[in-house]
Amino acid sequence: MLGILGRKSNEPAVEASPDAPVKKTRPRKLKSRIKGNSVIVTLTMGDSLPPSIVEYSTLALPQDMRDKLASYGACARLLGSVAGRDGKDAVAAIGKAWKELLDGAWKPRQPKAAKISTDDLAASINQLPADEQDAARTLLGKLSVSL
Repeated sequence: MLGILGRKSNEPAVEASPDAPVKKTRPRKLKSRIKGNSVIVTLTMGDSLPPSIVEYSTLALPQDMRDKLASYGACARLLGSVAGRDGKDAVAAIGKAWKELLDGAWKPRQPKAAKISTDDLAASINQLPADEQDAARTLLGKLSVSL
């Protein structure tokens, strides 16, 4: 199973080269959101064209299609609950997600954890005494975090 860093959990971490280019992410071209019984899709085709926004009402679908979509959504919700988990923890997460659905609670996303940027981390390290700065950078290097 792939771990949180995109490698198998039993594989060692690969240290990033300080000379490696930073991969830039492209802006998302396709976004969707749910509003009531509708799915709103936004397609962005570049800076020169305005985005296309289309709304699809699920109520317009035949009942058998709505039933299939409900099963598909339940499957996605249950499988999404195991992201980053293995073994018994994954089984427990699926059970918890199913119980939440049975209780009428819909939690497609967990609350986001606090984040710290590498710039903030570097600034904090720079405020430490010199010997502690070296120790902190050494530790972060072992964790494959480059500043």
